[in-house]
Amino acid sequence: MRRVIVIGAAIGLLAVIVGVALHVSARETHACSAPAIPLEVTIERSDSIFRGRVVSIDTQIVNSDESQREVEAYVSRSGADGDVRVNAYENIVEFKVTEVWKGELYETIYVRSTWESIKTPIPLPCPPSFHSYVADRPYVVFAKGGQANVGSATKTRRVESATLILRELGDGKPPIPGSIGPIPERQGQPVVERPAGGCSLTPGYASGSINLSGIGLTVLLAWFWIHRRIRR
Repeated sequence: MRRVIVIGAAIGLLAVIVGVALHVSARETHACSAPAIPLEVTIERSDSIFRGRVVSIDTQIVNSDESQREVEAYVSRSGADGDVRVNAYENIVEFKVTEVWKGELYETIYVRSTWESIKTPIPLPCPPSFHSYVADRPYVVFAKGGQANVGSATKTRRVESATLILRELGDGKPPIPGSIGPIPERQGQPVVERPAGGCSLTPGYASGSINLSGIGLTVLLAWFWIHRRIRR
């Protein structure tokens, strides 16, 4: 009977440990994710919506000190050793517009976009949020104030990944032919010759991780305690 009680207590202890680990994991996932914004809300908030092909990308490396400190702090807390390099970019992207759903747009327009690249000695828990546009590729673009980031956190995306969005938008109208739109002003502070590399960090990322070594040690101690109680 005593042995059954000890085994039952051990199972309960292990269940608590696993539950805590899953709870921390769920909180970590939540910290990296953001609620999806409905398409109708994105349409309402956008100044212009269009389909266009990227003609050129003018890239400038800008200050990324805040993100650098954030990632360095995460790596330090994890106990990992190695270099951390964060680079932030500001692109002025030229588009050849073929179809317009919102706004009076010229045939050639420019949008501003920002994104980060990160190199760390360990994988980051959050997936990339914003990416660079790719030259000579068609996009469906939702722009506001001359800015349109592309990535998982926006509705702006490559045409081949926008089937459902295009279906909801329906038929658009042609742009104003033979005209060129204004070039957005840059907002970031330029940085000279900071090399890029790695993956992106979600803006607004709140770090936090499961200490797997601590959990493993706790499980091991629990096993020794169970083993000794059973032998008695």
